[in-house]
Amino acid sequence: MVDRYSELIEEIVEDLDLQAGVKLTEQQLLTLRRTQQISFAKDELRPDSVAVIESYIRNTAPAERVWDCYWSLSDSSFIIAIRLEKEYVRIMLM
Repeated sequence: MVDRYSELIEEIVEDLDLQAGVKLTEQQLLTLRRTQQISFAKDELRPDSVAVIESYIRNTAPAERVWDCYWSLSDSSFIIAIRLEKEYVRIMLM
């Protein structure tokens, strides 16, 4: 379980870096590992990064992603979180 969890975290970090040019700080990485999600204030992400993330989410089938991005209406933040789809939940619980 720990190895697959680490793989999921690393895949998120890699995707954000390669797809959107978003490099996580040590604190953000620690938060992601502890809570399975990370929040970005609207001004923390460049508009082109948001556009790339949005395109990635739209153009990649849910079954092929290990993370999702949500926009919080309450504070206009973006939340990147591990996608807990059926196969990932089974893997993580085993």
